[in-house]
Amino acid sequence: MTRDSHAARPAPTALPGLTVLVVDDSRVAADALRLMLRAFGARMRRAESLAQARRHLALYRPDAVILDLDLPDGTGETLIPELLRGAARPRVVVLSGHPERSAGALAAGADLFLDKPVAGVAALHGALCGPHASGDWCGGGSLPAPDPMALRDDLAHAERVLGANRRSAAMQAYAARFLRGVARSTGDTHLCAAAEAALRAGDPSVLRSSLRARIAAQPPI
Repeated sequence: MTRDSHAARPAPTALPGLTVLVVDDSRVAADALRLMLRAFGARMRRAESLAQARRHLALYRPDAVILDLDLPDGTGETLIPELLRGAARPRVVVLSGHPERSAGALAAGADLFLDKPVAGVAALHGALCGPHASGDWCGGGSLPAPDPMALRDDLAHAERVLGANRRSAAMQAYAARFLRGVARSTGDTHLCAAAEAALRAGDPSVLRSSLRARIAAQPPI
């Protein structure tokens, strides 16, 4: 999904040397993006929250930003107008598991909305280069396998959020959406179903037990 005015905004024509800021709280998602960007020769910097992203932006201006919409300290839509300020604005690609929010992200100024997880390496390359750039990606198209340590970190993060914020409905919902994204990125249909059930019911108790079982099932590293 793209904005109608996308053609008026220049896109990078090549990725070697490109600096990409990834704003995503999932280490699994970020590590997969890092491997794909490395194949293109692009440099990746990561922020896990809006606050971290703003600290990055105070120091340098990336060529492109890959932005998640659900973050621990707010929504990615609020960052998009800040990214558009100034002449050297980056290309903004929203990568989210919430397709119903695509219209809002594009209206806020994002150049492109991609469903999460990204469909493949070629899809990411096209998203960053844009439809008007020359040269298609000719490398491999398969997604990298989830990193076990990254998955372990994401599951532990969700467990901490659920345990420390039992009285906060907003944080419980954030943890459920976070786990749904991790589950989709790793192909974990059981955990994805538990997260979706928790979101529908507004009750994280089933999600906690599923999460504990998923953590216990992790192979030793």
